[in-house]
Amino acid sequence: MGIPATGVQAAREQELRLVFRCDACDHKAKAVVLGRGQGSGVALMHLDVDGAARRAGAAATAGASKNARRLLELVACPACGHADGGAWTRAWLRVALIATAAAAPGLAAGGFIAVIAGGRGGFPLTVGLGLMTLGAVIGIAIAVSLAWPLGDVAGRVSFESADAKREDVSPGRRPGRSTPPRRRRRPGSPGRPPPARARG
Repeated sequence: MGIPATGVQAAREQELRLVFRCDACDHKAKAVVLGRGQGSGVALMHLDVDGAARRAGAAATAGASKNARRLLELVACPACGHADGGAWTRAWLRVALIATAAAAPGLAAGGFIAVIAGGRGGFPLTVGLGLMTLGAVIGIAIAVSLAWPLGDVAGRVSFESADAKREDVSPGRRPGRSTPPRRRRRPGSPGRPPPARARG
């Protein structure tokens, strides 16, 4: 008899302000990255469910932060357009490793049963092929779920403009105006004398 437990799942989505630096042109820029993460917690004997929820939330928050930093490594430089090829290689390798690890149990068990069944066919061979198919489907599904966000890197990273000018809102100056308004002459105040006319 197993120990009863309660599983708690959590998902987080948060924006992080990070500093981007290009390895090619050494350009630096402030970026806002939308990170996403998931976490889980387990409460044994159905006790401390709140603690399991907190642990799941903390893991999801940490995962969102890590996801944001990985996305920032993949985005192209806003100045020169350079993208880190090594970061993209690591990202695709991570997808392949996780998908392979998820598909391996089904493929291994199915292949073992199919080998034992040999040329006799029948139900054992069907079970082996079924397990292999299930493992392949699980691996493909996980690969697609991990690779899908990689196509939306630019949509989840935005750069803050470094040369944005602040509007001058000091007294006597309206926002959006580059020159102060002209002073109006008060009633009764002496004005400028008329220009002298040349005598002919």
